Amino acid sequence: MTVLRIAILFVLAAVAEIGGALLIWQTVRESKPWWFAGLGVVALGAYGFIAAFQPDANAQ
Repeated sequence: MTVLRIAILFVLAAVAEIGGALLIWQTVRESKPWWFAGLGVVALGAYGFIAAFQPDANAQ
């Protein structure tokens, strides 16, 4: 079960990190609405929060 938990947390963290960066990039480069950047900041914050749940301290 630990391996499954690690894999799920890794995927969630990756989606949050990449998605957050993409939303901020779209706001700056593609002239998307300002709330895209706000969602990106929330997603990047979620990335840090999700990473804290990894059972192995060396996972990140």
